[in-house]
Amino acid sequence: LVKAREILENLPARDVVLWTALIGGYVEYGHNVDALMCMKEMQCQGIPPNDFTLVCFLKACQGLKDADESQRIHDYIVCMGYERDSLIGNVLVDVYGKCGCLLEAWNLFEKMENRTVISWTALIAGYVEAGDGHEALECFRKMRLDQISPDASTFACTLKACGIVKDTEKGQELYDHIIRIGLEKNLVVASALVNMFVKCGWIAKAREVFDSTMDRN
Repeated sequence: LVKAREILENLPARDVVLWTALIGGYVEYGHNVDALMCMKEMQCQGIPPNDFTLVCFLKACQGLKDADESQRIHDYIVCMGYERDSLIGNVLVDVYGKCGCLLEAWNLFEKMENRTVISWTALIAGYVEAGDGHEALECFRKMRLDQISPDASTFACTLKACGIVKDTEKGQELYDHIIRIGLEKNLVVASALVNMFVKCGWIAKAREVFDSTMDRN
């Protein structure tokens, strides 16, 4: 990253692609403050961010759990007309959820025209992060009514919600569904299943899933 920054500073002209490459590197390696400082430098140089740059900035805010900076970037996104961009919309819902701003996440989610499994999972994950298992399970129910098929990440988040509220009936229902679609061997799902069964006091069931998991970490 130091070398990347050095090369950028020695270039006679810097465009949004170069800045985004550096900012993406900072975010990937957890240097979120440096990523946001780059945003200010870009603004001083009159270089507007593109959609990929904005996603990087939002992920930096997520890493810092900086709700205020997320809101400022959101305001900028609205001004630039990027709010309907599905990628940015999904990241915004995820960022607000991880920052604990669940009302903002829900309001943004409701305005989205094209809700995907990524959008729903981001919202469910936000409620789980806040410890609101009931609302997370309600979101999962609505997602299924929308005929959106859950993926491994959705199941992992929803299983955590079952563990939070100790809903063994829903947990078993999800487990049966996971087996039907062949996801029980997925390490993320298997870990969430073990965790959920332990939280619900079903130790024998947790052991059963654990023993059937080949790649244990």
